[in-house]
Order: sequence, then C-alpha cells, then structure tokens
Amino acid sequence: MSESVANYESRLAELVRVSLEGKLRAIAGYDDILWKIRIGYAAVLYGTLSIALGKEFLEGVTARPEQARYLGALVIGFTVAAIVIDLGFQAKKLKVVVTRDALVQLSVKGLLVQNAQQVETLCRISGEMRVEELPEHAQSKYRRMLKSNICCTLLPLYAVPLLAAIVAIYIGA
Repeated sequence: MSESVANYESRLAELVRVSLEGKLRAIAGYDDILWKIRIGYAAVLYGTLSIALGKEFLEGVTARPEQARYLGALVIGFTVAAIVIDLGFQAKKLKVVVTRDALVQLSVKGLLVQNAQQVETLCRISGEMRVEELPEHAQSKYRRMLKSNICCTLLPLYAVPLLAAIVAIYIGA
C-alpha cells in the first residue's frame, strides 16, 4: 500500500471519528431540546388550565360554555404549536441517528474508502439535510423511526389534551 493511500485512509478514518463524535453530541442536544419542549408543554398547559379554571371549578361550579370554548381553543392552538415544534426537532434528530448508524456500519465493515462519496455525504450536518439527500437505506430507516416516534411518543403525549379540548368545545357549544 502506498504512503498516499495510507494517508488518505487515515484522514478519512479521522473524519469519520470526528463526525461520529459530533453526531453523538447532536443527538444528545436534540434529546435535551425535546425534553424541554415536552416538559414545558405539560407544565404550561396544565398550569394554565389550573389557573384558568380556578377554584370555582375545583369547588364543583360548572364552567360557562364560552369558557370551555376559549380554553378548548387555547389548548388546541398550544398543542398544535408544540406538535409542530416537537416533530421538527424529532425529524432532525432522527436524520442524525440514521446517518450515524450508516457511518458506523461502513466503518465496521471496512468500507470507508470504497464508499468515500457516501462517507462525505454522511459526515455533513445531517440534521439540516433533506431526507432525499440521505442514502436510500437511511431514508427507509428514517421513515420507519419517524413513524414509530409519532405513534409511540407524539400521539400519546399530545392526543389526550387535544381530544379533551375538542370535547370541551363540543360540550360548550
């Protein structure tokens, strides 16, 4: 093996190592943001509802219909905003996860040099990539993971308040 080829392989391996470390930090950062969004959502939503409903509600006084509509609309708007923000960060995080997994797979199989173009793509800031820029196998993994996260995390977290708000508006009408 020539010295320039060995030097190239070494530089490529170092690029991948640095990229993998950066992707781990990015994943942790996205997780941190997602937990802040979700905890903040729950705290603000239930805190606001507690204040808005007040002690009259707790004492058994029935809320006025316009109050139910107002609170329902507030919950729907706040929940939709939280879903959009959460989903955006979740999608970015999952792009980083699938590109990191693809880099690890190429590294373990010793296929970095043979797939240098793909390595270059995978080492980019993947959270900002369009899904179509991901390698084909990473795209399908990304879509599966996103679907799973929507079904197992986002729906349980946001569906209950959303449905309760819709019922409150319906009852208050």
